[in-house]
Amino acid sequence: MARKVRHAKREKPIRSDNRADFPETLPQRPDRNHLRTTLSGIGQVETDEIYVGIDKHGVHYVFPVQAKGGTDRIGAVQVEQDFAACAEKFPDAIGRPIAAQFMDDETIVLFEFVQTEEGVRVASQKHYRLVQPDELSAKELEDYRKRIS
Repeated sequence: MARKVRHAKREKPIRSDNRADFPETLPQRPDRNHLRTTLSGIGQVETDEIYVGIDKHGVHYVFPVQAKGGTDRIGAVQVEQDFAACAEKFPDAIGRPIAAQFMDDETIVLFEFVQTEEGVRVASQKHYRLVQPDELSAKELEDYRKRIS
């Protein structure tokens, strides 16, 4: 079941009030769009967006975001390159790659990844459906406020 996200039509549909909705409790801000850089031992890599954040304990995070739609699919190589870019370009921050997959039924699936000894794995997966504000009940809005506070 997809979560409903209150959202008007915007140019960047994975943003909600100018922040990625993943993870929900970490303040963050967008840093760069379509970052292209060169990594030692890999060559040129690109990610769609980069968010940076800091948690309540002062820990810094970098969230590279890959976005795919239509017949394009998220690839493990791109996610591995995102981990490598985080490690090389932001060595003092924790890299937490995210991917957004836009589905045919207007659902957006957000994935967060981890590196394991076996390779890249999905750490979490959430489904969202963008809706008009009047499609959310007062209870749904109250439940959301409780979850993020």
